[in-house]
Amino acid sequence: MPGDTEEKLAQSKQQILTVLRFFEGLLADERTFFAGEQFSLAEVVAGTALPSVGMFEISFDEYPQLQQWGARLAGRSSWQQTEIPQAEIATKIPIIRNLLATRL
Repeated sequence: MPGDTEEKLAQSKQQILTVLRFFEGLLADERTFFAGEQFSLAEVVAGTALPSVGMFEISFDEYPQLQQWGARLAGRSSWQQTEIPQAEIATKIPIIRNLLATRL
């Protein structure tokens, strides 16, 4: 079953890449946020999920609009007050990977 887990992780990575391309497309017309100029729940949901993408070793180099969007989020004082530091997330990635492996 180890190969099965690797296959499911690869499928998950492909699904994440699809979502990243979708997000990049939403921002392609230089919108400030997904809904235009208005900060929305979409930013909260996507913004809190994107840091965990690192566990799949996905680079954001191909997503310049998404990088800029992330920088805008990070620049908001309300975001800074609630954001979990990347170093703390990094320490949890092995735990998350193990949980995913047992559930996939």
